[in-house]
Amino acid sequence: MVNELEVRLYRLTVGVRNFEENENACERRMRQRFILTFSILFFGFALCIFGAVPVPAQEATGPSSKSSAAAGGSDDASPVVGLQLNKLEDVKDGCRVYFVLSNKTPKAFKTLKVDLILFRTDGVIGKRVFADMAPLRAGSKQQVKLFDLSGIKCADVGSLLVNDVLECRNEDGVVKRCYSRLKVSHIGKVSLSK
Repeated sequence: MVNELEVRLYRLTVGVRNFEENENACERRMRQRFILTFSILFFGFALCIFGAVPVPAQEATGPSSKSSAAAGGSDDASPVVGLQLNKLEDVKDGCRVYFVLSNKTPKAFKTLKVDLILFRTDGVIGKRVFADMAPLRAGSKQQVKLFDLSGIKCADVGSLLVNDVLECRNEDGVVKRCYSRLKVSHIGKVSLSK
């Protein structure tokens, strides 16, 4: 009988020890989970704060502009050329058209061929002209280009449309999306649009 009681007491003692060991192991795991969770939250918070610091923008003379020039020309998103229809003047065989151009880039243009459509005052297309507006000096220097439209009186010109840019090259090569960067304007009643 005593042996049975000792055995039960021993089992109870071993069970209590196992229970305590399990409880200690559980507490250790809880502490580890807490530390891990806290670390993740802390580093996540730190990333949010330091990730929100703006990175300085790269200047246009940085590596990206050099690589685009090497790949075939400029890829600047701002207007490349201001094109203003300034004046019409009757000449002996037709109408002389004056354009004021300003190159707003640091590169000189070697070629700027535009497809111009002339509309008469009644809205009907009167003439199609291919005009090379280059060469253009760099740095917003204004230049005047003039073209004679033979067989048409200036009074019959209703408006001009830049239909397309056929060729556009600067010192580095082809200028991409040149048409979309062409800024057109006019003075007087005859309009220039694109």
